Parts: sequence; structure tokens; C-alpha cells
Amino acid sequence: MGELKKIRVRNAKASDHGLFRKLWMELLEQQVKEGSIVGATDATLAFYERLFNSYINSDFDGIVLFVADRDVLMWGASGTHVSYPGKTATAWGAYIAPETSEAVRDAMVAEADKWALKNEFVGLLMQTYEKTEKPEGFEPAATVWHRTLNG
Repeated sequence: MGELKKIRVRNAKASDHGLFRKLWMELLEQQVKEGSIVGATDATLAFYERLFNSYINSDFDGIVLFVADRDVLMWGASGTHVSYPGKTATAWGAYIAPETSEAVRDAMVAEADKWALKNEFVGLLMQTYEKTEKPEGFEPAATVWHRTLNG
């Protein structure tokens, strides 16, 4: 755990918009390689930029974290009308640069967990994509995961 304390995880500011845009596009491109059917396009990026701005401006509950200006994580209220038991956050994604260690990912998640619990979230949803052979007529599907947050 001592290694995690040495990693400087910081909250994003409005002035980080350009950095967010760069890293989030890298995340979208990585997800496409992993089987996502969500395109790595300017239109898709614009959706995530609106979320970034909403979280940074405190329009609704969310957090954007950076480590060393090369890794980014974004979690928060999804703004959808889908109901889950208790207040559930969406893990929109985390881009971890190839040269980054697992400890950095762990530090970002630990910081985001603290934020989520402080803001009374009880669960977290995320999607993963897998490279699978495509059955004829179907597109790759995402797997949705749920994790209960414990304080």
C-alpha cells in the first residue's frame, strides 16, 4: 500500500480539457481494438467532453482524475433514467498508458472509490469489451459489470 501513497493522483480542472480530450481519444481507440462498437470519432468524444465539463463544473456528481498527465479516469452519475438499487455511479473509463504500472491504476481506483463513498454512491457499473468471433448478423456485445462499494 505504501507504493500507492507515492503516486500523485489529482482531480481534473477546467484547464485540463485539452489533456482530457487527447487521453480520452486514446481510450476510445483502445476500446475499438478490444471490440467496442462505439466509434472513436469526434462525435463520440464530444459526448464524453460534455460529461467531463458537467463533472468539472459540478453540474452533477462525477470525478475525473489524472496521474502524471498520461492516465485518466472518469466516474460519475450517468444521467440516465435506468434505476439501480441505491445511488449507482458509472465507470465511464480509465485510460492507462502502456508504460504505466498496475499500481497507478490501483491508486486511481482507490481515490475514485473514496470519492464515490463520500458522495453516497453504493454501486459502480462498468462495461468491458472482448474480441470475439462475430456470429453472422450480430455485433460484438459488451459485458456490464456491477460492483458494490463498501465503506
